[in-house]
Amino acid sequence: MSDKLHVAFLWHMHQPYYKDNLTGHYYLPWVRLHAIKGYYDMPAILEEFPNMRVSFNLTPSLLYQIKDYTQSQDPADDFLTASLKPADSLTREDKEFILANFFMNNWNTVIRYNPRYAELLQRRGKLFSKQEVARKTGFFDEGDYRDLQVLFNLCWFGFSIKKKEPAINELLLKAKDYTEDDKRVVLELQRKALGEIVGLYSRLWERGQIELTTSPFYHPILPLLYNGGKGEGYNWEEDAREQITRGINYFKDTFGRPPTGMWPSEGSVSPSIVEPISDAGIQWIATDEDILLMSCGGGNRDELIYKPYRVEDGGRFLNIVFRDKKLSDLMGFVYYNTDAVLAVEDFKNRLYSIKDKLAKTDGEHLVCVILDGENPWENYPASGEKFLGELYKQLSNDPVIKPTTIGEFIKQFPPKEKETLKTLYTGSWINHDFRIWFGHEEDRRAWKLLDDTRKFLLKAKLPKEDKARMWDEIYIAEGSDWYWWYGDDFSSSSEDTFDFLFRNHLMNVYRIANSRIPPALKQTIKNFNKPIRGQLVPMQFIQPSLDGKVTNFYEWMNAGSFKFEEPMGAMQKAERLVKAIYYGFDLKTLYLRVDFQDRIDREELRKYRGGFYFANEKEFNLEFPLASPHSMELYELVEDKKNKIETIEGSICLDAILELAIPFSKLDARPKQEIYLNFSILSESGIKLEECPPRGILTLVVPDEDFETLMWNAL
Repeated sequence: MSDKLHVAFLWHMHQPYYKDNLTGHYYLPWVRLHAIKGYYDMPAILEEFPNMRVSFNLTPSLLYQIKDYTQSQDPADDFLTASLKPADSLTREDKEFILANFFMNNWNTVIRYNPRYAELLQRRGKLFSKQEVARKTGFFDEGDYRDLQVLFNLCWFGFSIKKKEPAINELLLKAKDYTEDDKRVVLELQRKALGEIVGLYSRLWERGQIELTTSPFYHPILPLLYNGGKGEGYNWEEDAREQITRGINYFKDTFGRPPTGMWPSEGSVSPSIVEPISDAGIQWIATDEDILLMSCGGGNRDELIYKPYRVEDGGRFLNIVFRDKKLSDLMGFVYYNTDAVLAVEDFKNRLYSIKDKLAKTDGEHLVCVILDGENPWENYPASGEKFLGELYKQLSNDPVIKPTTIGEFIKQFPPKEKETLKTLYTGSWINHDFRIWFGHEEDRRAWKLLDDTRKFLLKAKLPKEDKARMWDEIYIAEGSDWYWWYGDDFSSSSEDTFDFLFRNHLMNVYRIANSRIPPALKQTIKNFNKPIRGQLVPMQFIQPSLDGKVTNFYEWMNAGSFKFEEPMGAMQKAERLVKAIYYGFDLKTLYLRVDFQDRIDREELRKYRGGFYFANEKEFNLEFPLASPHSMELYELVEDKKNKIETIEGSICLDAILELAIPFSKLDARPKQEIYLNFSILSESGIKLEECPPRGILTLVVPDEDFETLMWNAL
């Protein structure tokens, strides 16, 4: 057993392709904004810790867009266009866009610490709708809009650029009453920072402090492009090879030498991808620990995952390493809620525990921590500066833990012959399968549209240059990010934009060919009004006490539920009030419970009204004030009218939680009949501010006398 434990970080840096190649227009700003924070901070902080070693995986689609922002004539996204416009020239449409979108900074770690920004958010409202934003445009004057233009862009700068550029801190101290010249300074500093990023990574790589790797160009899931004739996906070997080759060539053109390692998009691997990746000159790849455990058919996790292996297919070999899922997830999703010193202490203790577990095993061991390199830091105080600084300081000086890069470790300690895997399990870093990207009806519809468009291109007789442009649109549409937002796994305020971008890239194939665009491409793939099954369905009858409290754990234990994921990252456009909805019943009564987010302002909540929507053969609204509800108004919805049926006294209570009950008979609901429902929060003027589930509905089946017997037998 070695006296050292080698630790390698691989920070994956990626953004999908937001540009319309035919118009030059960018639809979303995340390359530009993440570049001045995570993409700059992560390499820059390493200059303070020369003994630290780190790997960065830079996707070609990201590198291309960074270069495009700095070298093209007029690269602009909608957000940059709205920022550049003088505040005294803003149209009503501009003002609505700014109010709706310019609070896309993390509210807990950024906006709350900037009094002027927080004041503007409070005036806009943390809950909003298009109607509310349109109504409030007149509540803000020219100075307010200019301050918002400046603050949105200014507050995206990370800690490294703030240290380097005194003007940023001067503008932050100014706090308000910004000028057009101030705004110009901020946007020029953005552009300057974008232009420095590639050089920053290059210097650290030349110095030997970091290793740079890449992914296939547009981040496709290779096993879905080329499944070798097995399983999900297609058998487009030439597409897989083109994505790999293009990615490596662009990386080489950017940095002057090729990478030796690759993070296959979404950590997705299969036996079929070994040959094309190896043929392209890549020496090692990485994926999730579950892939190894499935490949081995089980075994002792701690004895298996902390060393490299070899995989072979078609006479080609690749080295492969596996990430420690627990450590990676702690860094991505847990440590931001903990004091930085305590978090790093916990991380080190876990590394020492791993070393102790490996005490009786031979050879050198490698712990791989692999995760997104930009997204976590928005949730850390000060963009993760204190945590990363403490982490790198502690690991650089530790007598036992040795920071390294994956490529350096494999070069020193290559896998032995006995560490060749007999088979490589096919899967991704999420649940070792491809359900996220291929498992939903929406996913498969998107893939079918891609397949149809690809077949059209294969048959098209056009000049070589035109076909090359068309193929580029196909390759863009093969990227994993579009399919991430289809289905009901994830939700984003920009998912309609992602849906449009995917279809637009396919439509561009027909535009280049001057051909009719198929009507199917003009229809949204994302179904924003589909029923959503709760995460849990009712399992037994319940009869909770309607006291607004969690009286005991068991009263709602057998209810169905829909729980919202905590909003993360820049996609957080509006703060959610609702944390979860529970729904259950006995033979005669439907019971509903709403849990609100712990951090919400209860006084603000009292201003609003709540409402449940129900639909079976008829449609109903059940509405009540959230101040101190004692009664509910039941309405039947007929066409566009609300006809009041009755006032229901009692049967509702709001304290720590909201609990209410309504007899099935009030909803004209019969046993075995399916009911759709959702919950909304309404403004004083009746405008819908929040809908739960967002853009969807829950379903339940009215029970009959056999319900519990059937559910018991199903267990």
